[in-house]
Amino acid sequence: MTIVRIFLNDQLLDLTQPEETRTMANEPEIQITRLRLNHFRGWDQVDVEVGPGGTIFKGKEATGKSSFLFGIRAAVEADGIGPEALRFDAPNGGVVLDMVKVEQARRTAMQLKRTIKRKGKGELELLGSDGVPIPRPKEQIDAMFSGRRLDPLEVYKVINDAKKLRQLIMEANPVTVTGEDLNRWCETAQEWNTEGHGQEVLTRVREMYEAKRKTSGQASDQAKAAVVMKTAAANGLRVDNPEPMTPEAARTHVAAAERDLAVLLDRRRQADRRAAESEGTRAKVAELRAHAEEMMGRPESVRPTEGEFAALNSEHLAALRAFDEAKLRLAKAVTDLDGYRDRQKVACDLLDQADAAINQANTLEAAIAGDEDMPALAEQTIAAEAAKVDAEAVVVRAEAAAKWRAAKQELLAAEATQKTVDEEWEKLDRIVKRLSKEAPSELAAHSDMIPGLEVTPDAVYLDKKNLTVLSGSERLKFAVALVKRMAGKAKILTVDGMEAISPAEQPAFVRMCLEGGWVLFATVVSDGPLQIVDAYSFANNGGKAA
Repeated sequence: MTIVRIFLNDQLLDLTQPEETRTMANEPEIQITRLRLNHFRGWDQVDVEVGPGGTIFKGKEATGKSSFLFGIRAAVEADGIGPEALRFDAPNGGVVLDMVKVEQARRTAMQLKRTIKRKGKGELELLGSDGVPIPRPKEQIDAMFSGRRLDPLEVYKVINDAKKLRQLIMEANPVTVTGEDLNRWCETAQEWNTEGHGQEVLTRVREMYEAKRKTSGQASDQAKAAVVMKTAAANGLRVDNPEPMTPEAARTHVAAAERDLAVLLDRRRQADRRAAESEGTRAKVAELRAHAEEMMGRPESVRPTEGEFAALNSEHLAALRAFDEAKLRLAKAVTDLDGYRDRQKVACDLLDQADAAINQANTLEAAIAGDEDMPALAEQTIAAEAAKVDAEAVVVRAEAAAKWRAAKQELLAAEATQKTVDEEWEKLDRIVKRLSKEAPSELAAHSDMIPGLEVTPDAVYLDKKNLTVLSGSERLKFAVALVKRMAGKAKILTVDGMEAISPAEQPAFVRMCLEGGWVLFATVVSDGPLQIVDAYSFANNGGKAA
């Protein structure tokens, strides 16, 4: 028989419950065999022997069921050990757990005592089977009860709310990511903001690199498209026998040909103008020569001779000497002399004009004698025009070759860009895969994170299965599986408020909790007074006391 001794308001209550035969083996490493509360919460004193599978506390509201669970948490986790946990005005109280540690088939009895004081700091003791205190009790307790304890029903209630479930799991699973971790995973050497839960940090970094990978992928697609376009452009501009001369040199060649042609054209224009002018000059020359010949042919143009002048002058002198004798003769001589002078002046003027005309004609003939050789100049001009056309053709070929060379250079640059972008995408893809696979596993290994658990902003996965889209029956199963992975090697589950699931489902739920040798402490609201039921009995008898 399992003996339960309860003191309520200093009155001893005896509740007996026959021990149910265990149907589930695999003993846990830590077994709680007895639980005692002393002036704790609503209890004065209570002493409960615990069966191998744990205990279910049944009864109506306000019968002190939850105090047993709070007592276990207070003893193991130091949760709720402030003065408010003491009953009424008791100066002190506490929780005592009798335990058995199973290690390699060896069973060692221990006792855990958590003393709570209204004033001052409480005490923690861990006693061996001989009653001797074990050193460093907190370290020993932490080692035995390592893990995070969550109520499976807390998980069950929020399992369809990814945000609440995520928050609940992260609070129960503190994980730290370091800048060294991120630099190693991300192949960088930079400062990181690692504040917050490690899962959040990892998710944030992964999303950042996923965004970078997406952008890089778009850049890669654009680079590939650019290579295709540049290849087509280069093929379209291909020149089989490219002109070696550059377009600049060819254009310089054209400019020189244009200058040469312009000089020749200017010479032709000047020659044509001079030729037109020469026709008028030749006519003027002929006119002047004809005029000169006409004047020279007049009788008046015959210049008197020197002998005639001398004779006349002698006669004049003789006449002067014989002036008196030959006035008539003198007058006639004067008249003849004046006439001679007039004739001489007219002849001189005509001759001078003839000389001037001849000189002008000679000058004009000399001017037109130096004109261009028009046939030769025409041939030179034709040759210059042909040279200009050839130079322009060279420019066209040179520009085509230059465009092809430029297109090839652009193609090479586009291919280099594509290679760089592809290498960057490959690096980012490698980092994203590492952050998605290796990093979570490594983080779980050195942070004691739940194996197989992955938390994202939109969902929670356990063994790659999305917990937020499970059916009703699967939710309980996965809630229990999740909490078991978090609970640690003590293999103890606590459930407060099992009435949250239907009475028909409660035995199956308890069996889920007990599978694998786990221990369950749970409360469930029911009609009637408080009942303390062995967990295996509850599971085997459909939720009823045996």
